This record gives sequence, C-alpha cells and structure tokens, in this order.
Amino acid sequence: MSPTGAGGPTPRRRTPVPSPAGPGPCTTRSPSTPTRSAPSSPGPSPLGQPNADPIALSTYALFRAVRENGFTVALTGDGADELFGGYDRMRAALAAPAGTDWAGTDWAASYADALSAAPRLLREHLYTSNYRAHIADQGSAADRIEQELRSAEAVGEDRLTAMTAFETRWRLPAYHLRRVDHLSMAWAVEARMPFCQPAVVTHARALPTAARTGKRALYEAGAELLPSAVLRRPKQPFTLPLSAMLAPGSPLLETVRELLSPARLVLGGKVRADRVQKLLTRHCERPSHHDAQALWALAVHELWTEVVQGMRIPIGCAA
Repeated sequence: MSPTGAGGPTPRRRTPVPSPAGPGPCTTRSPSTPTRSAPSSPGPSPLGQPNADPIALSTYALFRAVRENGFTVALTGDGADELFGGYDRMRAALAAPAGTDWAGTDWAASYADALSAAPRLLREHLYTSNYRAHIADQGSAADRIEQELRSAEAVGEDRLTAMTAFETRWRLPAYHLRRVDHLSMAWAVEARMPFCQPAVVTHARALPTAARTGKRALYEAGAELLPSAVLRRPKQPFTLPLSAMLAPGSPLLETVRELLSPARLVLGGKVRADRVQKLLTRHCERPSHHDAQALWALAVHELWTEVVQGMRIPIGCAA
C-alpha cells in the first residue's frame, strides 16, 4: 500500500523538477502503431513496480488510444497540482488550525494518510503482529513524510511551501513522472510536461501563497482564453470506478479474491488473512470505494510479488 508501508520497494529515483520538456509540437502523427495487449488484471507491468493507484490502468489505456490514433507526442499536465496547490489534501491542510488537521490531530499525519491506498487505522488492523513490529522498528514511509513536513514547518516554511517541496522533490519524480514515462513509452508515445519547464517552475515558486493555492494563478491566466464552463468545472480525477469493478459477480473481483486467498497471504506474512477476508466480505455486502481501493492495493502487491518471484529477483532489489 504505497507510500505508507515499510519494507516495500524503493521507487527508482528520477531527476527532480524542474526538467525541460523540450521543444516541439504538442502532437506528432505516425502511420505505424505498435501492437500490445492491455493488462487483464491489476498488475504492475509495464511499470515494473507495484502501483496502488488505479489511474495506472486508465493512463495506460489513454496512451494506447493516443498511439492508435496516430500520435507519437502528447502534452500532459503533470506538475500543475504540485506547483500550484491543486490537490484537495493541500487545501485541507491549509485550512487546518495551527498544529492540527481537519480532524483535530496533527495535519502532517493526515496529509501523509491522504497519500495512502488505505487509512492508517485500516492498515494497522490488517497487518500481522510481526509486520507491525517491523514497522515500529524500521519506521514507515508515512513516518518519514510526516517528519519532513513537520521539520519544514518548524524552520519557518509555510505549509504550502513545505507540501510543494515534498511533492516536487519526491512524489512527482518518483511516482507521477515515472508512471507517465513508463506507460507512455509502453505505446511509443513521448510525453512532454510543460509545467515542469524550468521557467514555469521558477515562476510558480516565486508566487505568493495565495496565488499558489487551488491553482488560482492558472485560473487567472486562462480566464480570457477558456470558456467559463471549463474554468468552473470541478476537478475530474482520471481514475476508475473501483467499487463497481469489484462488485459481486464481476470477473475482476474473482481475480482479486484469488490473489488474496488465505493460502497466499499467510505465506506473505504481512497481512492477516482472516481480516482481509472480512474486508472482502464487507465490500461484497456493502460496496464502498475505500474498501475497494484497499483491496485493489493488496491485490497489486500480491501480483507484483508473484512477478518478482517468477523473475527470481530479490524483493529488496526489485524496483
């Protein structure tokens, strides 16, 4: 359940933002189209690492459609949310009173929790006692994220600057850009990121906090260029309806059920098979997005483990 588990794979480090996107047109047509089959299950290929966000599949399908329509280059909006405060978790953290979050606890802890495929309480409920002890001893990614955010605030950085620094230093290059790079190139499409251009990054970082909150600067820049219907449209995450996809009777649910069988989970030793089965039962009786997201993440991790073991690569070396 990236990014808050311990002992999992370390994402391959990418060059931090800014990174030049390079000159050229936004789209280039090509008569040839590679032939590939779409993944039929929530697997890590062609990413090469587990990714609990279902956007990986929709992004893969998007770049397939781009290539099948004859284009070899595409512009993406990656970096805009990080640099211009577009994420809901950023706005929620900014709205929290000093030292706390919207739930009355530490804002940094809730920010880290918002990055996870499952909330901390559910994760700790599912973990085996041995794995919980391992996390307590080694620390988790969530602990390190919280510490980085608190440390930045302690030395005088405002929250938005602290969150932007974390997002652009770690999450954007290792998570978002890696995903876009691998999934676009799986279909021989070159993805270019205008918001990662050095000039744009420098300008964004020089803006006052108010202009970097909720993408205000971008909305103001587009006010005379875009129709109001576009400007006022709510944010539309490019994701999948997991709850419906894992509904009783669906083929994908059976795949997930097989991946999360007690026999497999007991061998893994990280999560309690009985509690995962109860989570599956609860989702089948009362489908919910949060439970579906957790089940999806667990299934992806199991499938990734299977792939790595099949390649005879040590878990600690797999990226």
